[in-house]
Amino acid sequence: MVNNTLKNKRKRYTFNSIEGGEAYNELKHVAAVPSHKQLTLRSISEAMEQDVTNLKKGIASVFEAVRNDISLENVQMESVELQLKKSAKRLNHTYDKVCDNRIRNQRFNPSSEHLKGLSDGVAKLSSNLDIIEDSTDEILENIVKIDARIPRKSRFLNGQVFNEQHYPLLFGLMRDKFGYLLEEQAEEADLEEIEETNVAHAGPSKSAEITSKSSDATASVDDLIVRYRMSQTMRTSSLHASDVFLPPSLRKVSTPSTKTTFETISAKNIFKATPPT
Repeated sequence: MVNNTLKNKRKRYTFNSIEGGEAYNELKHVAAVPSHKQLTLRSISEAMEQDVTNLKKGIASVFEAVRNDISLENVQMESVELQLKKSAKRLNHTYDKVCDNRIRNQRFNPSSEHLKGLSDGVAKLSSNLDIIEDSTDEILENIVKIDARIPRKSRFLNGQVFNEQHYPLLFGLMRDKFGYLLEEQAEEADLEEIEETNVAHAGPSKSAEITSKSSDATASVDDLIVRYRMSQTMRTSSLHASDVFLPPSLRKVSTPSTKTTFETISAKNIFKATPPT
């Protein structure tokens, strides 16, 4: 009875085949399961050997790059540290100097009186500079006035380059204050040189006239010297002759120089006292 019941139950259940279904078609496209020999550790290692080698090379290159970066950073840090040490040394030196200056300057009282004293000193220096400038201008003016009383040929400001080369500082000051005068003197010197050149080519008649004028001037000077000697001899008759100073007489008549200016120098002009300026 029991067996018949089981047979009846088995006949009741039927299974539908999936051979024509969609799932079966997808299952056919699935790759076959590899062999168990291919799933061993050795097989897997051999299959992954190239990938592992590439991975090792990549890790090595990354390590090398990181190590180079670290080395560069170390060099830069050492350089920065050296600069910081130098800066700290300079800062300490400056700090020590400031401390020393503070100690030395403690005796100075930074009050208004001290500042006023400094201001007065500066004002005094400025006043002295003004006085020096005024004195310099006055000296230059006196030089110009005195030079104007001297015969043109013997003047200091005669436009000649020799004087300017011999006294560069004085002529530098003169150019700042009397530049126009120096230019006029230079022009006059050029004109005189041209006139003297023309006189040299004019002939002997003018030279003879100049010689006669020079002889007259020399004679007048000799006469004045003789009178001076006689008066001195009468006043100092009790003294020895060797104790009396007698200026020499001018006996030699020289021919005129090519640098003559046609000016006659008399004894009055020689012994005339120059009034003080």
